[in-house]
Amino acid sequence: MKNTVLIAIDPGKQGAIAVKYPKPQDIGLMTLKKASFQDVLDYMHDVMIRCATEGWFYECWFEIPPKTLGKKVPESTAMTFGWHCGELYGMIRTLRMRLHTVRPPQYLKYPPEVKAGGTTAKKRFNRDAACQLFPWMKIPVEAGDALLLLNYAMA
Repeated sequence: MKNTVLIAIDPGKQGAIAVKYPKPQDIGLMTLKKASFQDVLDYMHDVMIRCATEGWFYECWFEIPPKTLGKKVPESTAMTFGWHCGELYGMIRTLRMRLHTVRPPQYLKYPPEVKAGGTTAKKRFNRDAACQLFPWMKIPVEAGDALLLLNYAMA
């Protein structure tokens, strides 16, 4: 595990990719909010080149999307989400990464008041929790889930 790069992917529209390199406090972060698929491929290509140069292994932790997105989510949004997840999953498999799939309840725990607050409250709670785990980083709201998944992978 000492020479392994951990890659955590929260595949949602408001998601992110977090990369933990073997050196202490060396974490890369890419939010997916405005990124094109080519941007993601380029970022992952750079990660792979760094791993090859340093002789590091790598493995990916991928959040499994829910079966349904809820009654309030339009079908077009659900289709876009499914397409996006499929692109990212296909990229991981094409790059032949060792893959671990994780459901959100395995690494995300909410107090009752946050559960009742909806998606925005959960995103903020996750970012705040990630800030406590990685105090040296400036963390955007979109990256909280990916960093919590990364922390789960590091355990």
